[in-house]
Amino acid sequence: MNSPKISVIVPVYNVEKYLRRCIDSILAQTFTDFELLLIDDGSKDKSGEICDEYAKKDSRVRVFHKENGGVSSARNLGLDNASGEWVCFVDSDDMVKPEYFASFMMFPDCDLIVGGYREFGFSEKEYFISSKQIIKITNVLKEIEFNTDFVVMFFPWGKFFKNDIIKKNGITFNEKMRLAEDFVFIIDYSASIDKVFFVPFNNYLYRKEENEKKHLMNYDTFSIHVQSFLQSYNRLCISTNSKYEYIKTHICSLFFYNFLDFLRTCQKNKMKGECFSFAKHYGYSFIRSIMRGRKFFRLYLYLIFAMPSLGFYILKR
Repeated sequence: MNSPKISVIVPVYNVEKYLRRCIDSILAQTFTDFELLLIDDGSKDKSGEICDEYAKKDSRVRVFHKENGGVSSARNLGLDNASGEWVCFVDSDDMVKPEYFASFMMFPDCDLIVGGYREFGFSEKEYFISSKQIIKITNVLKEIEFNTDFVVMFFPWGKFFKNDIIKKNGITFNEKMRLAEDFVFIIDYSASIDKVFFVPFNNYLYRKEENEKKHLMNYDTFSIHVQSFLQSYNRLCISTNSKYEYIKTHICSLFFYNFLDFLRTCQKNKMKGECFSFAKHYGYSFIRSIMRGRKFFRLYLYLIFAMPSLGFYILKR
């Protein structure tokens, strides 16, 4: 049996409300040479049954049931079983237009193909690639702050990855992370390629929820995320012989703000311990490096970590 052109990986967890629409949109593709890997990550609703139902009706659908381990472990199981030349990811509450696969497969062969997307649900926005172009990965990552086309690089969906590059370099999703793990995957993949093909289509439909859940981080969780990110970031810098300060600042700031949100939930003594741990291991130089010139906000943060009692009062207001 010949391998399919595309392996589509869909992590599934408690999404019975949206799952049928997602799967139907994939099976309705005009380009039909693909396999659909549905990874049921220990769903407690009827999501697993829905997956099995589709597998009985369409031979292209393969279902894997596993204990709940998070979206990264689900995607990794999909990667372990993907046999296609290309790999793409679709979130189980999202959808794709009928020409989604065909619009990517019409372009010349390269290592990574990236398209735009449209938000629907709580907000209606479009992120449209301005024109088709092949760009060196180093230029993409350096200009991600300024070029609106490159904003789409932060997510694993809306892209097609070469399966042999993933397998050859042992690229996986970091299962220790609960935030920005998808972009870390892209960083690891980017360290193994030279050029990116941007295509002017936004055939991926991303569901935007009103209250997207936050991942609160205590000091230990914050440290795990920073260390995991910096390991991948440093490998990228070495492999490309370049530095990407905006990316480093952006991701570390994301972790840091979630840590501050956690501090708001702490009792006074607990907050003191968290602040002292942070100040001891990261110091104010870390705060200075991620604030990018916001002097008054830096002063406010200095007060929080230098005087946790005052910080507790400020954060609770």
